[in-house]
Amino acid sequence: MSVWGVGTGRCGTKSLAKDMGGLHEPSPRLGDYACLTKFSESAYYYCSHVIRCRHLMEAPIIVDMHHSYLIDMIMDIDSEAQFIWLIREPLQCVTSLLSGGAFTETDRWGVNKLSDPPRQDGDREGRIISCCNHWVNVNNLIMESVRREPERFRRMYTSDLQARENRHKASPDSLDAIEVELVLDRCWGCWKASCTII
Repeated sequence: MSVWGVGTGRCGTKSLAKDMGGLHEPSPRLGDYACLTKFSESAYYYCSHVIRCRHLMEAPIIVDMHHSYLIDMIMDIDSEAQFIWLIREPLQCVTSLLSGGAFTETDRWGVNKLSDPPRQDGDREGRIISCCNHWVNVNNLIMESVRREPERFRRMYTSDLQARENRHKASPDSLDAIEVELVLDRCWGCWKASCTII
């Protein structure tokens, strides 16, 4: 049985891999191809090859935010797959995405987002909205799989992981926090309501 870590990114994937003695984004890498499997046959076959390689790796857990886009593929390849779904409180996650340069012209994730294109570096409000959309969209994508096969998933909140490591929560930049809270107010409420089904 393999355990696969999923989440939005900037949610504690490295910490989880380290905590469990597992692997974080091992080679071969998934990268931008993970989001393109529904549109590109070559991306689908490449990701399928990577998942098959990872399935053969001897590790207690393999953690990669890109797994979030490939849960069905993973379940097809690994019939006994189990998942740990890392959930980071949205304000902290979005603030971390912003500080990490998500949705800028130089975003290292490139096209690997579900809905929004990169923004002009100066488009602060647009970046906040894009990061909020990313948090909601990726968690909803994972939730679809959880609804189908809840016995395969275990939720882990990043705050619990951080507490186990005796870390202090990073307090987000106050101006970002105020702006992000305004955008997340509606999204978080709706998402929490849909999340209560499991």
